[in-house]
Amino acid sequence: MTAKQLESLVRLWQERLGLGGWRLVVEVETPDGGNAATASPTRYSDEARLRFAPWLLGKAERPAEVLPAHDDEVEVVVVHELLHLALRDLDRGHEIIEGHLHRDVEAVFLAGQNAALERSIERLSLALVRSWPTSVDAQRVASAYGRDPE
Repeated sequence: MTAKQLESLVRLWQERLGLGGWRLVVEVETPDGGNAATASPTRYSDEARLRFAPWLLGKAERPAEVLPAHDDEVEVVVVHELLHLALRDLDRGHEIIEGHLHRDVEAVFLAGQNAALERSIERLSLALVRSWPTSVDAQRVASAYGRDPE
């Protein structure tokens, strides 16, 4: 996949997820922490930087510790990162309790919240990508009903 194709995929899902008003910068650059991608939103405005690892696009060798790719991996990763933006306020929910709990309790709470959010976003990403009709599906369904695809 090229950087231009990645950008098109990001813009498609940006609209589908209701993030059309966001200003996004898309980069093919190794994200922090060895992740496939990261989303770095600004704190108070609808702006973010999305970084995608070159190996995700086939531009570098896939790290040995990363599971083998599945057919819709890039799209699932794009949707995953965009869902982080859509759910930004939930992601920052911990700020409400910050400083009000013992640091050990806060650390356990934050680790649990982050893990739950990541698992939920991953399940939603996969479900959205696999259930959203592709242009080929839309064309097939429209033809079956004697209509032009939208």
